[in-house]
Amino acid sequence: MIPTPEQQAHLKHFLDRVAKAGLPLVSYADRSRLEERHLAPSLAGLDLLPETGRILDIGSGGGFPAIPLAILTPHLSWTLVESNQRKAAFLTRVSRETALEKGLIVLNQRVEELTRDKDSLYDAITARAVTDLPQLAAWTRSLLAKDGFLLFWKGRDWRHESWPEAVGLKLITELKLTDGSVLLKLEVER
Repeated sequence: MIPTPEQQAHLKHFLDRVAKAGLPLVSYADRSRLEERHLAPSLAGLDLLPETGRILDIGSGGGFPAIPLAILTPHLSWTLVESNQRKAAFLTRVSRETALEKGLIVLNQRVEELTRDKDSLYDAITARAVTDLPQLAAWTRSLLAKDGFLLFWKGRDWRHESWPEAVGLKLITELKLTDGSVLLKLEVER
């Protein structure tokens, strides 16, 4: 997918805001290499997203991968969950500045506090650099729609955390990313 000029401008604005933020959204060293270390790995998930539906991003932090993906997928509905109040405020502000306010909401709370009912299930759940695989599986299982899937950005040694089958997940895809990390597409074993 080739971004429109407007989407390109929104991506640039987002990266500028992250680089100049007065709070630690990424490491100081990464501020000068956001495209390589954060944007490119985030966009690796673009072709794995569903064509329609609701996406939940947990531990949204500085907005990677959710904000870049949301900019490029205006047809999807995004919910970002971030427990840190200052980071949640940043995400809310940057979502307004990049014209995402209609298709994206930011919740300043912990993922464990989300309501779990049939009307609040998600078609995909994303997470990048949040916690280990067993904890992610525990948090997300009850929030995922029947045919939904998980997209987790993990370090190259992610298997030291747990094998997917050991926590009730099935590995569908493992993509090696340019920054040395991997992107996992998983389903819940039912």
